[in-house]
Amino acid sequence: MPAVNLLNALISQQWSWELAEYASVAAVFIGVAGESIHEFTAWFRQHSWWKANGGKASALLLVVALAAELVTTIKSNSISGQIIALVTERAATLEKDAAQLRLDLAKVRGPRNLDSTSVERIITRLKPLGAKPCTLGVLIGGLEAGSSLAEQLRSSLVSAGWYLVPHKNKPTSRSQPATNQVNGPHWVVRLEC
Repeated sequence: MPAVNLLNALISQQWSWELAEYASVAAVFIGVAGESIHEFTAWFRQHSWWKANGGKASALLLVVALAAELVTTIKSNSISGQIIALVTERAATLEKDAAQLRLDLAKVRGPRNLDSTSVERIITRLKPLGAKPCTLGVLIGGLEAGSSLAEQLRSSLVSAGWYLVPHKNKPTSRSQPATNQVNGPHWVVRLEC
């Protein structure tokens, strides 16, 4: 049975046992009141049954009601314990799931890096193209702290036989350093954040 259905069933059972417990308390009150009335007052003395049996009936009701109250209290406490255990277990599961989600989120937000499989795949796919000149740049602001992505890409390109050349600035660039001259076409690898 799914945990939610089990929890709902236990709550329903507990409500029933609590109602029985309230009825038992009411019966205890009636038994005590009956004994008190029989022993300390003259009420209902005109009725022969009450005069002969009222105290005994009230005492018997009191004993049965106390026994019922004991049973219903034990059962209600047992069900409460099951509910608490179920809710505690569910809370622990949810806390574990939340911790995993926090870790997953930290990975997404954390520094970007390549795993060894990705590095090998880059090298394998670039090697057949032969040696090529390339420029590797990182936009202003750079990568997030702890990221070694630019170095991993540079290392992968060099391992594939490519070689780095300085970037050639556009002639119309304002506030840029002087244009670098590169012989022949070269590849620009941009790493955008």
